[in-house]
Parts: sequence; structure tokens; C-alpha cells
Amino acid sequence: MRNWIFLLLFSAFLAGCQEPAPPAATEPAAAPATSEAAPPETTEFTLKGQVVSVDAAQKSATINHEKIEGFMEAMTMPYPVPEDGDLQKLKPGETITAKVSYIRAESKYWLTNVEVEPK
Repeated sequence: MRNWIFLLLFSAFLAGCQEPAPPAATEPAAAPATSEAAPPETTEFTLKGQVVSVDAAQKSATINHEKIEGFMEAMTMPYPVPEDGDLQKLKPGETITAKVSYIRAESKYWLTNVEVEPK
């Protein structure tokens, strides 16, 4: 008999430990103000380096750059350069500064605001 009482009390205890269901919504959630998704967050970093090569057909340039604080170590790598005006400034051997625009969510990066350092 004691086992039945214990089992009954234990079952009641377990039933009381369950999380309550969330309250039912009385109104539908408000729709966003626009149907467009927010644009992905773009971060900019300053790059300083030397142009190794330029591929006008691919709109890219390989840059041997210094460490980019908060972004990456010094290395030589290709960067997309989508703006024709920036691409035309790039010549092998030139020292440049530029902005690296980076969208973390898409792992996408490119160069903008290219400036050739005076010799």
C-alpha cells in the first residue's frame, strides 16, 4: 500500500515539474514595415600593400599586404576590385592603400577606395 501512495505522490510531483505552455497569442505578430530583408552588415578595414598582379578580365588584383588589424595577418592574396576606376589605378609594383569591405555572413570581401602611394 505504501508503494502505491509513494507512486501517486511521485507522479503528482513530476506533473508539477513540467514547464507551462506559452500563453496563446491574442493578436498576430505585426508584419515588418517593408518586405525587403535588411542588407548584410559590411565591415571595412584598411589595407596597405604592394600590387603583385592585376587581372582586368576577372576584375581582381593580387596584393602583398601588411597585417590588417582586426581582420587578417600579412599575406599575398587576390582581391576582387569591382569598380573600374579603382582597378585602373592598380599597376604591378605600386604601393597602395585601400579599404577592404567584408560581409562576414557571406564570407565575401573586395577592395574599394584605392589610393596609390606617391613614390
